[in-house]
Amino acid sequence: MEFDVELAEHHLERLGAVTPLTAVTELIWNALDADATEVAVEFARNELQGVEEIRAIDNGHGMTQQQALDGFKTLGLSWKLQSKTSPGDRPLHGRDGRGRYLAAGLGDITWTTVAVDPEDETRRLSIAIKLTNLKHVSISDPTPTDAPTGTRAVIGGFIKDPAGLSGERAVESLTGTFGLYLQTTNSHVVYDREEIDPESIQDHRAEYSIAAEGEQDALLVVVEWKKTVDRALYFCDELGTPLHSEQPRIQAPGFEFTAYLQWTGFRGNAGLELVNLDSGQTGKLIEDARDQLREHFKERSDERTRQVITDWQEQKVYPFEDEPKSHAEEVARDVFDVVAVSAASAVNSSENKSGKRLSLRLLREALEHAPGSLHRVLSEVLDLKEERLEELSALLDKTPLAALIETSTQITDRLDFLGGLEALVLGEDSKHVKERSQLHRILAGETWVFGEEYALAADDNSLTTVLKNHLQILGRTELAEDVSDEVLDAEGSRAIVDLMLARSLSQARNRREHLVVELKAPKVTIGDEEASQIRRYANAVVDDPRFDIKDVHWDFVIVASKVKGMVDKERTDVATTPYGQISGVSGIRIWVWTWGDVLDGAAHRLKFVQNLLDYQPSTEAALNYLREKHAAYLPEQLSTTDPPATG
Repeated sequence: MEFDVELAEHHLERLGAVTPLTAVTELIWNALDADATEVAVEFARNELQGVEEIRAIDNGHGMTQQQALDGFKTLGLSWKLQSKTSPGDRPLHGRDGRGRYLAAGLGDITWTTVAVDPEDETRRLSIAIKLTNLKHVSISDPTPTDAPTGTRAVIGGFIKDPAGLSGERAVESLTGTFGLYLQTTNSHVVYDREEIDPESIQDHRAEYSIAAEGEQDALLVVVEWKKTVDRALYFCDELGTPLHSEQPRIQAPGFEFTAYLQWTGFRGNAGLELVNLDSGQTGKLIEDARDQLREHFKERSDERTRQVITDWQEQKVYPFEDEPKSHAEEVARDVFDVVAVSAASAVNSSENKSGKRLSLRLLREALEHAPGSLHRVLSEVLDLKEERLEELSALLDKTPLAALIETSTQITDRLDFLGGLEALVLGEDSKHVKERSQLHRILAGETWVFGEEYALAADDNSLTTVLKNHLQILGRTELAEDVSDEVLDAEGSRAIVDLMLARSLSQARNRREHLVVELKAPKVTIGDEEASQIRRYANAVVDDPRFDIKDVHWDFVIVASKVKGMVDKERTDVATTPYGQISGVSGIRIWVWTWGDVLDGAAHRLKFVQNLLDYQPSTEAALNYLREKHAAYLPEQLSTTDPPATG
């Protein structure tokens, strides 16, 4: 039996655009919703340990042919819509049946499932979806079998490497996601031969009632863990099944935790429609829950601090003997206690008192010689994963605290700038942004957006000036001084490029890379004409013997908000060239990027440090950065204090 899903293809493609771990998580939820007590996720790997196949196997009730037909033929009409619980009386995670399509977005997928049909016969059937046509579903005829009920999903034929499935980070994420559910059911999940066992690593648990106007009160469950997990605030239905998650947005130095907010009102917003959580009654409920989280960890931190400090005092390793004599000394002592307790695992790793005493003394000395902004910076820097706290103790012994503060400030400034740039090029007021007098001038001062390794070599100059700079970078000063003839394109025109960025690579030969960037105003859409412009620049370099294309690699990039027509098809055809590239021969590559590509790339490079800092820039903080650093180049609409909406 074959049929097409009754939904627009772009909708299915959007559902497939998720991380591999998210897709695998949905397969696990499908198994648990089918009353599975045993779920195993396995990976077939090649000789280089790359994942070639994903297998999710469960012992649930499986699917009959009619259930498969009902579940796959129309997205959004899953049988789960009619019930709050599974046949085995479990709370249901999914309702609209989209989870299977998230998995199909990774590669070709086949489900082999065994179920008991209405005639009380056990039958096996298979369901297949190809990545090349997500709308098309094939369901085999059911055949009798003696096998036990259950489902085996196998994904292969990946269009790109399914990254992020291996290692501790994946297990940490799954522990947080299933932490509450697995403790309230009799199910077991084994992921890559490691059991997800939340109960064994749970350190502390607390529950709080959160008032909800006109409805049943919500329940906030806070679980603290003995090891690293992904911090998250999960929004759950009244039965405790997670429907959505966000960052907790609170500071809790030294604690690894996840929080689960259970409320009947979340179920009505389930799945794809779980939006606008920060407004109305829902927004107030969530903010009340965050306030309770802050209070919880304040009390827990006070408890931990009192106990740790008492232990150090009894061991006579605490670096203060007398009580504070002034308010300033009291504040300094409080800061020290927060830092020291957060690093307690590192301090207490020493087996002798002298080692602990030395560690605490070094920590005190580092803090007392910090700049005035220490308190604010430490509140961000110290909110790290548990293993990072040990690194902080060692780092404070080797690195001036001012350097830590400078680094943290630089990263948060860059995150603010990315938020401001997004408002500038994608917000409602982007139509007012001018290309050369505004956008160009701002980016000339923030060239790290295109790559940390690049330095600005030429700014808003002709290719003739680019040639001079190019020769100077190569150390050919005399040739650079002799350049007098213009560099012209094939049509004899004098080309003006926006930015040329350069870097040197340490190799056997003194190889260099040049990145030539043509910026377009946010309102511009790149089509054939714009693509021809960047091609002409590249051709001018190839045709002019004064440019070195033997030991220098050239990348020409044009950037705008949107791309259309054949140019868009060329840049997204990853079967022949990397994403974004439309041409490439002998050291010359031509790229078409959207502002979204630039923002995503820069944000990805900062993501690791951002996660450590747990810093989420607000729209106002982002715009304030632009107003402080680039006020002269902002359009009037963005130079005011009213934040624009982003698209």
